[in-house]
Amino acid sequence: MRYAKRLAALHDLLGTEHASAEVRALLPEILSRLASGVPVDGAQLAGLPAWREDVWDELRAWGANVDDKGRIVAIAGMSIPWTPHRIELEGGRGFHAWCALDSLVLPQILGEDARIRSVCPVTGTPVSLEVTGNGEIRHAPSDLTVSVVVPQAEGNTGGVCLRPSLVGRRGFFCSRVWFFVSREVGTRWLVSSAGAVLITPEEGLALGRALWCDPLQKTRPSRSAGT
Repeated sequence: MRYAKRLAALHDLLGTEHASAEVRALLPEILSRLASGVPVDGAQLAGLPAWREDVWDELRAWGANVDDKGRIVAIAGMSIPWTPHRIELEGGRGFHAWCALDSLVLPQILGEDARIRSVCPVTGTPVSLEVTGNGEIRHAPSDLTVSVVVPQAEGNTGGVCLRPSLVGRRGFFCSRVWFFVSREVGTRWLVSSAGAVLITPEEGLALGRALWCDPLQKTRPSRSAGT
């Protein structure tokens, strides 16, 4: 029960349903462009029905990272800059993810098959998974485990105010969500990470879907990204 309550807290802190309707409508297009290695600026979004001038500030509050030209290069778990979690798509496209959970769910948001290449933070062993656009997972080793750390909300909810400190490669949440080569190795890591739990990749995908993917299902990304 305690674990269920803490996972519910993740929805309050990170759930995509807390974003405005405009942000939810724009995110699939932004992610589709980032997946093709294309940074995104306001001019590329201005022609879309959901665009309004102040939505750029909302995207920044949602945790978007921008480059020195003011273009979005990472948001909602997807990153053009390097992270330890690499996602490879068909056609030679690829991107990085802020955390293990993001790498599991982003192929679902894109609706594409993908190969995930990551690393166990304890042993340094490479980790490989295949995730289909329909949610099937194949992984090696078979005892692969995912860590999830649920931050304490301390009365602050709403999904936006705490996001910049939680998400991103170095955010409190994302920096503690990893793949481990076995539950035994993950259990050793738990000793140094208070509040963490271990789940299977399948459970991680289900959690990621509930937090980020399902609220975006009505606005799947276009296939014209990068054009």
